[in-house]
Amino acid sequence: MGAFVPATMAASWLDIGDPLDDLDFMVILVGGFWLAGRVVWSRNRLVDRLADQSEELRRSRESEAQARAAEQRARIGRDVHDVVAHSVTLMVVQAEAGEAQLEPDHPSAECLRTIQRVGRSTLVELRGVLGGLGEEATPSLPERTGGPGLRDADRLATDLTEAGLDLVLRVDAGAADLPPEVDLAAYRILQEALTNALRHSPRAHVDARVQITPDGVVVDVTDDGAGVQATSRPSSGRGLAGMRERALARGGDITTGPVGTGFTVRAHLPLQARTEAVR
Repeated sequence: MGAFVPATMAASWLDIGDPLDDLDFMVILVGGFWLAGRVVWSRNRLVDRLADQSEELRRSRESEAQARAAEQRARIGRDVHDVVAHSVTLMVVQAEAGEAQLEPDHPSAECLRTIQRVGRSTLVELRGVLGGLGEEATPSLPERTGGPGLRDADRLATDLTEAGLDLVLRVDAGAADLPPEVDLAAYRILQEALTNALRHSPRAHVDARVQITPDGVVVDVTDDGAGVQATSRPSSGRGLAGMRERALARGGDITTGPVGTGFTVRAHLPLQARTEAVR
């Protein structure tokens, strides 16, 4: 702009002799350029301010949503702690009191010890769940590193066998090297499949196998039905849906259905999560 005005005045002087004769034109021309620049600058500042306000509003909404979610998680954690943890703790204490009144070799003593063991294990797992919810007021429990996994499969099999399930379980070596998320998902699917077998066909013989493959884990649970028609079992429910959700969350797949008079559950969980449809 500084070079343009003198150049324009020089050209005017060469053309008409006196550049001052066009001074009003020069003022209007320069003022017009200045005004246009000012308008563009003001508009850009307004756009920047609106963008900053929009970003601030977005961050504020996200913060409010996170605060509401945290509050809801804390409320759920408190409810679980106050209701479930209290009830399970009471069950364990009552089982301990009942066992203390029996002879060590009494037929009911082992049942009470099983109740205590399962109750304490449930409270330990509950601590992990409440910790994930951000709940600090968890029950006073013995410390344990990590959540449940396939390393607990033998104990799970013992509990179910004592509950009356005719079970043969095999777990391949190498389960301890699985990623924690895969380990937990495989254990929960195995746990739910075996529990379903006990619930729907308590007299069945169950063969369960956990295979560790180069690319993942295969959980295979099949029962012979023990005379119970598998087609009479519910084809859908919270248990089956939960297993499907766990498999899908890890990018795996699962098939369930009747086999003769029995029922089978077969799940594959890859080591690396991928997105696939659940069959």
